[in-house]
Amino acid sequence: MFRGDPSIYCKAHRIDQLRQRLELGPGFDDQDLVFPTQLGTPTRYGNLDRRHFKKIIRQANEKIRQGNEVDGVMDPELPTIRLYDLRHTMATLLLSKGVNPKIVSERLGHASITLTLDTYSHVLPTRQPDATQEIERLLFGT
Repeated sequence: MFRGDPSIYCKAHRIDQLRQRLELGPGFDDQDLVFPTQLGTPTRYGNLDRRHFKKIIRQANEKIRQGNEVDGVMDPELPTIRLYDLRHTMATLLLSKGVNPKIVSERLGHASITLTLDTYSHVLPTRQPDATQEIERLLFGT
């Protein structure tokens, strides 16, 4: 989590990138990416997932295990998931909380809301009672 002004982290990241570019000189392939490799090229998904994301999950689970040993509480560990699964989780959580599917679709970068609704329709049936109550309230004032 960011503490304080998130722009501080963005500026620090940008300074690190500029330092890397200067160190590599002409060897840095500047493609104006936010998260390039050390050479400036696009980060490959498989590398990001294996080298970084899985490592974060392992480290978090180690902290959970350490905490469980200290306080005797058996907090569950994080499941091993793919980085891409976070995208699905975000969409599912937003839709389950009643966020407009069009907004979720835009966040996912879907060209059409139809794709979002087809993919995440399993989340929406739980909204039927709410819709029924709302139309009843509108029509009958109850």
